[in-house]
Amino acid sequence: MAKGSILQIVGLSLALCSYGNAAADAQDCFSRSDNRRLKFDVFHISKPPVHNPGLKEEDQRSPYFPGTDYATSTPADPQRPAVSPNGAAPAMRRHYLLWANRCIFMPGITKNPEECRNTRSPKANSYPGIIGDARPLSEQVRAAFSTYAGANACTLIQAGAAIGKEWNQLKSWGTAAGIAVEKSTAGKEALNSHVRSVRLADGKTSTYLLDVCVVDQTLMSPDTQGIALDYEVFDNRTPREVVGFFSKLSGLLHEGHKTLVVTTNPLPRPPNGLDATNVVDVLNTVDGLATAISSGATAGNPNISSQPRARTMSPIDDYHRQLKVLTDNGRRQLTREQARKIVWTVSLYDTSLQEGKFLHDEIVARGYRGILLFRHYVKQGGACSRESNQLTACLAFGECTGRFGATR
Repeated sequence: MAKGSILQIVGLSLALCSYGNAAADAQDCFSRSDNRRLKFDVFHISKPPVHNPGLKEEDQRSPYFPGTDYATSTPADPQRPAVSPNGAAPAMRRHYLLWANRCIFMPGITKNPEECRNTRSPKANSYPGIIGDARPLSEQVRAAFSTYAGANACTLIQAGAAIGKEWNQLKSWGTAAGIAVEKSTAGKEALNSHVRSVRLADGKTSTYLLDVCVVDQTLMSPDTQGIALDYEVFDNRTPREVVGFFSKLSGLLHEGHKTLVVTTNPLPRPPNGLDATNVVDVLNTVDGLATAISSGATAGNPNISSQPRARTMSPIDDYHRQLKVLTDNGRRQLTREQARKIVWTVSLYDTSLQEGKFLHDEIVARGYRGILLFRHYVKQGGACSRESNQLTACLAFGECTGRFGATR
């Protein structure tokens, strides 16, 4: 719940208490039948709920209903989001969640700063079968690319593998970009042969899997819509370079009849190369753009050294700020087609019902594609009386009284 006004906190608490506190192990509030009420797309970062043809839609419950689109980090999944014919709720789309690779400037390895301008963020990239995967983040041996060309090539290679490109072709893309390409099944010994300790721009040293792209060769399942790209590179690429990269990735996926949805940080984000000068070109290139609405607040997570923070603005103010970026401060209007590609990522941690109602109404009025429900360390599921479920009902259906599901 948002750390907003006292009136909002007290008002919601009274509304919830008026119909009692459900047991912690109560059944999940939302069912498959709730999908029929949706007026726009609702994304989750999770596997899609499994369809059970032996149960009525209202008896098929999951923490991840309502939902139309699901992104998961495995290209294939034996549990297909099957929907029975003869009037069952609309089919749900599956997306392969792929992380965009970033580069790190390494003196003596990166030939010049224009090959990689990132001199401040040394965090490297994850990969399938990461060395030290059971250890804390600081002890993992992550993949680091010394150039934009290498980082982008690896993202293209990983996407190409998921849609079935030939191994020799993937290797040739790596050679052209100056990186090695290894299968995730290569084994620790093969990967360890690429491990290097390198000097960074600040004079410190770090150990990386250097300029190696590790590829999961598991193909996307046939019902996978495409790739949801988690784009948080923070490596100071230029707006022009970003458009070129997205154009290549989108073109590759469209060849395989797959789509590209980009999820990213709040706009503008100069370290990601996303601002008012190129965001419309990006919209015209990709099939969906999910940008996060942020209040600046987080509960924190000690597992990744994330500290708690209080909000610095309301989600509504952040939405208006980002809308100015999308419209170049009102100097241009989004077309209907462009608006239909925009997904607003909304936090379940720090959004009030009043703010959720505003965002729901904006999405309907402006014809945006929809929302992505960002857990933000908040557990989904459980009884309807839980604050996160009330907020979900508000965002998805516009039901914002705080009493959703009282009769369920």
